Amino acid sequence: MGYHADFFGDPQLKEPKFADPAERIRNTEELGEVVLESIKERGKWDLFTKAAEARMLFGLVQTPSELLDCPQLESRDFYREIDHPVIGKVKVPAALFNLSLTPYQYTCPAPTVGQNNGEIYMDGLGYSQEDFVRLRQLNAI
Repeated sequence: MGYHADFFGDPQLKEPKFADPAERIRNTEELGEVVLESIKERGKWDLFTKAAEARMLFGLVQTPSELLDCPQLESRDFYREIDHPVIGKVKVPAALFNLSLTPYQYTCPAPTVGQNNGEIYMDGLGYSQEDFVRLRQLNAI
């Protein structure tokens, strides 16, 4: 935990009670307090950057707007702009993986609400066309 003491900026983390995994488990509550106290005034991006520099495994929770502006996701072509039939051009998550032999291909936008009801109710669930029409007339679907 010694090098973590430098990252967290608290010499208490160099004490023997935090020296190895077994000791840290025995002193979990105090360890949590020390760590929280050392990071409470620091921003998540500062912590994330410094953790990367220290080669520590560290994650952060990003807001939706931060995700849209994330350089890592941008560099991996994670988002694609599509032309949605209802809302027009929109940037959406698309390529979860970049595979060289099977590159991502955009085929169509997500269906609009109710667009596939006929297939689902009649083909998938076995409703008759009359039952399907009746459900639509009742505004049930």
